[in-house]
Amino acid sequence: MQNDPVLQILLRLQNGELSADAAANSIRSQISPVADLGFAQVDLERKTRCGFPEVIFCEGKTPAWVEGVARKLVDANQDCFGTRLNSEQADHIQKVFPQAEIDRVGRTFWLPVSSDREAPVGYVPVFTAGTGDIPVAYEAVNTLKALGIATEMIADVGVAGLHRILRYRENIKRAD
Repeated sequence: MQNDPVLQILLRLQNGELSADAAANSIRSQISPVADLGFAQVDLERKTRCGFPEVIFCEGKTPAWVEGVARKLVDANQDCFGTRLNSEQADHIQKVFPQAEIDRVGRTFWLPVSSDREAPVGYVPVFTAGTGDIPVAYEAVNTLKALGIATEMIADVGVAGLHRILRYRENIKRAD
């Protein structure tokens, strides 16, 4: 118990070495699952608490910011998933995390901390009306996979004729 950091803070408070505010802040920093990087508040226990990893919305962030959040998650033994990745960010992530799976069409990256993945749960097919929707569809597919959901993309079912989507009735029936 002597090595317990919270107990040490309380003993310092009791001995008058810390104010109540300083002790409260110190205790919060000891038990908070959030890392304050100045430019981002990183949830270090999202996977444990919610069952799915923290997601980095990369749009508007510098490559260094994306790396900083990803590195903090990896250091906390948490999987990391990023969306809306631009080319400069993708090049940077690929350089600093060569093990990351980068999808340049879907503009995502997946950075698991281990190669062991739980079996997918449920099934969600992702349909596109045309080929112009494919980047967004890949983003959705990759997001579903990161969340542990079985998925597949079915492209270009169009809106020109009902017969094109009806070919996939079984996929729709299986969908959760």
